[in-house]
This record gives sequence, C-alpha cells and structure tokens, in this order.
Amino acid sequence: ATAFTKSSGWPFPEYYGACGRLTAFEYIGSPLNSYYGSSWLLRASFALQLLELAKKFSKNKSGLALYPTDWSANNFAVNARKEVFLVDLENIVVVNQTYIQETRPEGWDTEHAADRF
Repeated sequence: ATAFTKSSGWPFPEYYGACGRLTAFEYIGSPLNSYYGSSWLLRASFALQLLELAKKFSKNKSGLALYPTDWSANNFAVNARKEVFLVDLENIVVVNQTYIQETRPEGWDTEHAADRF
C-alpha cells in the first residue's frame, strides 16, 4: 500500500493505515459499473483512462510491472473529477522488470512464426 502511493501518481486510493487484518483506504467514489448508462463521451473518457492505466502498470520508472488479474468494472471507482482509480488491489501480479532485463538469455525476445499456415 505504501510502495505505489497516490501522491506519487499511482491510480490507487490513499492508504490511511492498518490494524491487524483491517486496513483503511480513501473512499474514491462510485464504482465504474455504475456508469454503464452514461453518455458515450464519458464512457470513452473512462476507456481511454483504463488504457492509460494499463500502459502505466507495465511501463513506468519503478522497474516493476503491475498486472491486475481482475479487470471487472466493480474493481474500479470514479472520483468527483471523473478520474478512474483501481480500488480492489487484491489480485495483482508484480513483476521485477529490472531483474528480467539483467538475467535474460540471448534471443529471449526473438519472434517466431509458423510458415505453413
């Protein structure tokens, strides 16, 4: 919760603290699925923000890639400024891209294609 803070630009709610199994986070707003009936322009804005989130999760300065495994609309929330945040951080895979770059074998990124199809 403190490695990827809202104050450093991550699209996550602010972490307030924890006691045992209880954690407290900022309330962002309504879930994204409550906007299904909204205007096309607003939904397009949300779609663009989700694409930008996906890009930020995999290409960032931290050297870590974040891969949410549940992209359900109810795992995202929209604040009063119509900004989208990922609020359910329960199922995220974190990949150390720096380690991968340092230990990759030669030819690891060579593209292969079948020539009989």
